[in-house]
Amino acid sequence: MFSPKVLDRANTIEFRVTKEEMKAFLENIKPINIDLLTGKGAGMATSFLHMAANKEFTVSDSNVINTALVNFFGELKKTGAEFGYRSANEILRLIHQLTVLDNTLTTNQRLILQSYRNCCLSCTVHAEKLCPVLETLGSLCVVDKLSIIKEVFEKPDFDFKGTNVLYPLSLEKIARMYRGAIDNGFASFAEA
Repeated sequence: MFSPKVLDRANTIEFRVTKEEMKAFLENIKPINIDLLTGKGAGMATSFLHMAANKEFTVSDSNVINTALVNFFGELKKTGAEFGYRSANEILRLIHQLTVLDNTLTTNQRLILQSYRNCCLSCTVHAEKLCPVLETLGSLCVVDKLSIIKEVFEKPDFDFKGTNVLYPLSLEKIARMYRGAIDNGFASFAEA
């Protein structure tokens, strides 16, 4: 596990495999031809470094993003788990980079990919302290006033892609972390 100091300065990407993706993979297993990959993506490092050097925060929907982040900060502050200036800076930086990479992403999609991930990373603590934070994060992911524990976290068949869910990937991750905290006494953003 990386230290909070490292995680605060980094962006991680979590890859999840769906049941359908696993089924398709198992039905189409083929040997890997490494020669087909040789030299592919050689210019990616230069492109990555160029993008990483870009310090712009220009986005057309900055008021919406800022309002969402201030709301998010306020809710987390109630539980003592608010983020700091560095995290806010990194959130805005990645949101800008996501716009550069794919200008078809909506504001909510960019917020999903960054803000909740950034804050969940700092949630690797004892269940007693973590559960209220996860409840707060979970309630920010839904439109309706649901009983986040009874109707989401404790419901194994909850539809994370339902119309009442703003941030499906984030809510699913938060629910897994909550169940881990209850089952094990602690939870971590990193999963095996």
